[in-house]
Amino acid sequence: NADVYVLPIEGGLPRRLTWHPERDRVLGWHPDGKRVVFASPRGSGPNVDKAFLVPAEGGPISGLPLPEVAHLAFDPAGGADSAQVAFTPLRPAFRTWKRYRGGRLSPVWLTDLATLQTRQAPHVRASDAWPCFAAGDVWFASDRGSGGGLTMNVWRWTPGEPEATQVTRFTDFDVRNLSAGGGVLVLEQAGALHLLDPATGRTQRLTIRVRHDGLHAQPRWQEVKGHVRGMAVAPNGKRAAFEARGEILTLPRTDGDARNLTESPGAHDRDPAWSPDGTQVAWFTDVGGEVQLAVKDAQGAGGARRYDLPGTGFAFDPSWSPDGKHVLYSDEKNRLAYLTLESGKLTEVARLSGSLGVIRPLACWSPDARWIAYETRNPGTTYDQIAIHSLAEASSVTFTDAFGSAESPVFSLDGKHLFFKATVDSGPQRFGLDMSASAARDATSSLYLVVLSKDGKNPLFPKSDEGVPKAGGEREKDGEKDGDGDKEGAKGGGQDENGEDEEGEETPAKPKPAQGPKELRKTSIDLADLDQRILAFPLPTKEYGRLLAAKGGLLFQEQADEGGPILKSFSFKTRKAEEVARGVEDVEVSADGSALLVRTKDGWHLMTSQGKDKKRLAVEGVKVRVEPATEWRQALREVWRLQRDFFYDPALHGVDWPLMWERWQDFLPHVRHRGDLNLVIAEMIGELACGHEYVSGGETPEAPEGVGTGLLGA
Repeated sequence: NADVYVLPIEGGLPRRLTWHPERDRVLGWHPDGKRVVFASPRGSGPNVDKAFLVPAEGGPISGLPLPEVAHLAFDPAGGADSAQVAFTPLRPAFRTWKRYRGGRLSPVWLTDLATLQTRQAPHVRASDAWPCFAAGDVWFASDRGSGGGLTMNVWRWTPGEPEATQVTRFTDFDVRNLSAGGGVLVLEQAGALHLLDPATGRTQRLTIRVRHDGLHAQPRWQEVKGHVRGMAVAPNGKRAAFEARGEILTLPRTDGDARNLTESPGAHDRDPAWSPDGTQVAWFTDVGGEVQLAVKDAQGAGGARRYDLPGTGFAFDPSWSPDGKHVLYSDEKNRLAYLTLESGKLTEVARLSGSLGVIRPLACWSPDARWIAYETRNPGTTYDQIAIHSLAEASSVTFTDAFGSAESPVFSLDGKHLFFKATVDSGPQRFGLDMSASAARDATSSLYLVVLSKDGKNPLFPKSDEGVPKAGGEREKDGEKDGDGDKEGAKGGGQDENGEDEEGEETPAKPKPAQGPKELRKTSIDLADLDQRILAFPLPTKEYGRLLAAKGGLLFQEQADEGGPILKSFSFKTRKAEEVARGVEDVEVSADGSALLVRTKDGWHLMTSQGKDKKRLAVEGVKVRVEPATEWRQALREVWRLQRDFFYDPALHGVDWPLMWERWQDFLPHVRHRGDLNLVIAEMIGELACGHEYVSGGETPEAPEGVGTGLLGA
């Protein structure tokens, strides 16, 4: 908790004056110079500050007879017996917000503490703050307009006069803080202190040099623990890529070293994705000030190729096409598009609507890279539907109806089926701004597949043991497929459509001679009557998460009552779901479907698609070079981009946003600490005059734990 201290101007040990567990805020000095004025919610309830006096030498605390106080100053004309104060009763809501006009606008009150007679300074619908006395008048800061527009300036009021008079006329930066003493006023503006002469109204900027050791800006090597986010697994499951503190790292399963593919402390590199042949890694970067797609050799050789993404401010979820020619992604404009790497051409697949925010539709490639399945939103219901896009025809067809929400499309490894989940009870949660949505129960869903070819077999055809011999007198053998008759083994190397052998187990990979580029298995899709070939999995309705196609069957997350989601595998051979891993917070599958990269509360693990041969990756212990000054510039620029691309009003409340970048980036050379950066960020976004835009967090040194104070009778 914050308490009141006094410290000699010459330096020395501070003297503590208060010990209450509530927060105490220093407001100033009494005119007698022997007492300190402070505000505190002690004894008055939460968020209601009252004013108190405490002797500078320490001693009993006395309260002032005022209902609520934000800022207060005594009239020095009364000397040691002064009883007249100017104060604002409500704590300012604006903080770093600008042009606040809400319900916490506070006038300046002038009160005689002896008689409690109170007068109000001339007030309009504007923010008034930091009242003080000088030259017999009341001075305060206000953004009420006139010269300087709506910038906060210093105003002067002579008690008894009907109007206040504007003194300063700043038009760029607001006045922040104002106090008086020694016959002058001092104010903060544009990051500097200024003296204000009450006789002339002129300001003088003070030049104050504070030597610093630059400790918090020193480059250093630091573990990425606590900063690991995006992840991807190599096609063969032997290495994993991570986004960690804005760098792209790869770690081996067993042998080899960790690699930093980016080594760019001043850029935010994120969302790694392995190429299908494992030779390259793609990711999004803002190294040039705007988002680009970067592609680099997976072993770190050479530099990265960077591709512009016209019309995209922020990009998400990169996905390589199986032939390695394209990268699919979505952006903040709810656009789904793919980039052709050879030409750099950007092709739009769909542009979604029906949401106030960013949808980030899930999408996937067909095994032959000729089709894209994706979520599309119905603007009338806000339900998602599944669509299939043909690259050859440059057209899409939606095949699920609008009576429920269909999500998470995934092609089977053989390209014969498309898996997805659907729900009919998510309606109450679809519109987050409806307050009742927070009280709605979690939606449940069921799992489905669609047979893509009109000649395709039903993989869920009911099994039936019969006593009639097969044609030709052959007896039915145990383990043969019943119903669908799809003997994939006759032409697929002894495997069924899900990568299982005749006993339902994974087929071990066998060494093969070197060959040319692998020919992709063709995916045949008949769009006509596609909705009539949808089949339901024989699984109960539950809360399902991610869906993935892997060797051995369909993988899916199932929410558990405790311990986090369970990752399960559905086998078409046994028609059952088996547990693969527990507590799976996130999961990615390798391009060949053989390996999984799983994140749990215990860390990151590589394992087979059946949950075997588990290996933990100690990514949190990898160290990267941190250069705070370059990080601070990147962070401010990213905040500026976030507001530009995600602010609810595309016109940004009429603010010249490029001008705001030029205005506030000039403070970066003066940032010495993350707290400084947070202030610059808050002031910059405050230019939008939008409430509830806050700044918090960031990497700041941990403060030592204080000693708690108890209250008698508690």
